[in-house]
Amino acid sequence: MPACDICNASPGPDAKRYPAKQLRAAADGGYRPRAVVDGFQAVAARLGVGDADPWGTWLDIVRRDRSDWLLCRPCAADLDNHLRKVAAGPLPPRRRGLFGRRP
Repeated sequence: MPACDICNASPGPDAKRYPAKQLRAAADGGYRPRAVVDGFQAVAARLGVGDADPWGTWLDIVRRDRSDWLLCRPCAADLDNHLRKVAAGPLPPRRRGLFGRRP
């Protein structure tokens, strides 16, 4: 049975497939899904490895993987949100006035 490649939940009929290249670009651009940390901490606790680095391990997997990623709806929405933010570019810097921030 298939599972979401990020959170391991059942992807359901509305699962979305992403090319590995797109996931690598997102990860290199700062994408860090919370579900990875939650899942990693649960496994690390069972194994007694409390000081392991979830992001380093996940980034290694993403950078080596060449197969498509199947994501459930919540994980796909999270990734799509990240991709939209990256495509929109950085927010303009806020100006500071003499007495604090200006709108």
